[in-house]
Amino acid sequence: MIILDFIYKLFFTVISISVLSVLLVPVVMIIRLVTSKAPRKYMVWLWMLICLRMLCPLSLSSTLCINKEWNRHFHILMTKFGLDMPDVKGMMTGWFTVFANDISTTRSYRVCALIWLSGVILIWGFVFIRQCQLSHRLKGAVRLYDNVYQSEDIGCPMIKGIFKGKIYIPKEMKASEAKYILMHMECHNKRKDRIFKFVGMLTLSIHWFNLLIWLANYLLSVDIELAADDYVVRKMGLGSYKEYAQEIINMYKKKDGLPDSFYTFRERYIEKRASGMLYYRKPDKTSGQVLILTFLLCFVWWFMMRPLQILWNGELDKNQQSQSKEERLFAESDSTAITKLTTLSPDGLNRVVQLSMTNGSYKQGEGYEGSFELVFLDTFGTELSRVDLNSVFRSSAGDTLHFDEGLTMYADDYNDDGTQELVIGQDIGKSDESFAKATGELKNKAGQSVQEYYIWNIDVSSLNQIAGPIYTTSEKEDTQSKKFDVVNRKKGIFAVTINGRSTYYKWDKNKETYLQKSYTKKQINKLRGKQKEADTGTSVINHTLKNDMGDTVIKINTKKDNTGSEAIKEIILDPKGANKQYTDIKGYYCDIKWASEDKDERYAVLTYNGTNSQTFVIFDTRSNEVFYKNEDGHSMLTDIFREYNSNDINFNSENVVVYNLQAINDDVITIGFAADTADDKTVRGQYKYNVTTGRYKDFSYTQNK
Repeated sequence: MIILDFIYKLFFTVISISVLSVLLVPVVMIIRLVTSKAPRKYMVWLWMLICLRMLCPLSLSSTLCINKEWNRHFHILMTKFGLDMPDVKGMMTGWFTVFANDISTTRSYRVCALIWLSGVILIWGFVFIRQCQLSHRLKGAVRLYDNVYQSEDIGCPMIKGIFKGKIYIPKEMKASEAKYILMHMECHNKRKDRIFKFVGMLTLSIHWFNLLIWLANYLLSVDIELAADDYVVRKMGLGSYKEYAQEIINMYKKKDGLPDSFYTFRERYIEKRASGMLYYRKPDKTSGQVLILTFLLCFVWWFMMRPLQILWNGELDKNQQSQSKEERLFAESDSTAITKLTTLSPDGLNRVVQLSMTNGSYKQGEGYEGSFELVFLDTFGTELSRVDLNSVFRSSAGDTLHFDEGLTMYADDYNDDGTQELVIGQDIGKSDESFAKATGELKNKAGQSVQEYYIWNIDVSSLNQIAGPIYTTSEKEDTQSKKFDVVNRKKGIFAVTINGRSTYYKWDKNKETYLQKSYTKKQINKLRGKQKEADTGTSVINHTLKNDMGDTVIKINTKKDNTGSEAIKEIILDPKGANKQYTDIKGYYCDIKWASEDKDERYAVLTYNGTNSQTFVIFDTRSNEVFYKNEDGHSMLTDIFREYNSNDINFNSENVVVYNLQAINDDVITIGFAADTADDKTVRGQYKYNVTTGRYKDFSYTQNK
């Protein structure tokens, strides 16, 4: 399992880097065309730069991900492809982060990763077998001098080896008559072209699924040969190119059937090179200089753009420590994330609000103290806006803010406008001045602590402050985000406690803010209508699920109604970390536990009484998402029975159904059920449901009177 996870993570890195070829290879091809008169040796180095870019998992911010929109589209693609990193909370940040955290993959992604690995193994197996065959055929070669050998089993010159290249020429070719060819081969050895060839083959074997890399490898081989031809003509003089062209044409006399390999040098592209020699022109120095400058610009563009961007923005000091720990594939905030809240924007898209400490200190058990920001992100990690909290609270809390360890942020639609609102507060002390701000009274005789709160509207692309300051008082310090007590949602009124008395805030549509209002008890009861006092008077009951380490991974808040049943108010996943909040699961709490035989503690099952059914919802605690949810009663069973032609079974709308989870196997869950039919019979059975496709299978049931 560990090996497979490593393969999946490695495949992500390869895919991420391979995406760059879509941009880089066409650019180099255009450069190659424009600088056709320049010495080919410079083009070889430019192709090598692409190979290094394709092999080196350094920052992609220098090319693609420096553009936030490109970065966003890439992550959308990877999410659709089937890769998710729950621990990173929405943004794939780099190869170090990928290998340091857990990932979640779909079956299609896993199959693609294994196909990729199989392709790499097949290519290397092919190369190994061919090299063994080649070594066997060349055993009878006779050494002429130095590293030059002659063999009767080959039809054209070749070089074998990576670090020590041996030159082989056909038996029919005399060394004295092949001075140009031998010089060409020696040029390959002198310039270490066999190593370049091997690097190209290594790149191709890793990115074998990428057609652009195959094209780049072909052009690299052509330019290596043309660069060696340039060297020979320059060394022997411009008047020698016709003799060299004739020698190139004459050297390929027979087909030897010798096994080929990806990185063995065999003289290729005979006609192309001979034609090039007949129309040979002296390389243009200006084009060569342009190509050198282009090489340097490409190096900066592909490898140095992100560091230069950091330096330009004055972020070098902030990044120095974090960059030493990892090379990032994607841009990442330099601040410390204290907590996160995942919610919905008005257009129905997921949004992440992150509380970050940009400067300050942390003390275990006490919390964080310093400068803070609210960072507004989409689920792919693209920043939409940010708010400097120190500027907001400066008049009351000073330059330094404090947030407790394990802070949980809350959001709710207080004014019933379809948009969630976030509340953040600070404790501003027990001084008489603070107390006067909150109550209007000059002396804080009871020694109560004063809190100051502000409200932000979570819009589509920004956080907009719509209220503040709102004051409360309590006997203890409170610096947490909180949920205000909503008096009547339709009226947009919530209550806070100031010096033991309830104070109310009402939404003003014209001014688009909350205004403080005074209401009598009679007026409040009228606003409440038939709403029971228990809705605001009963304390919240907490239910939690912990892992083997003792950490709370799910917290469920409930309130008892007038029947004594615990109505589910909210569910918080990962309450001590980057939590995600759910308020749309309606029903009465029954139980929360890990799925049976879930040794990895990934799937948590909440059983509750929903609409005409006792049902369950499955949470994936790695991705902090709902894995499966069903609040329906009889209608789902009706559809399943009809699909399997069991039309003799019918249900009434008042029939109650009990669903239970029996097993989870990847994307397929087994669900058991028991229900009363319309003719007062009882059916029991089970079926399997594919969460990804939404399809049912293996349906079976028994019927009792």
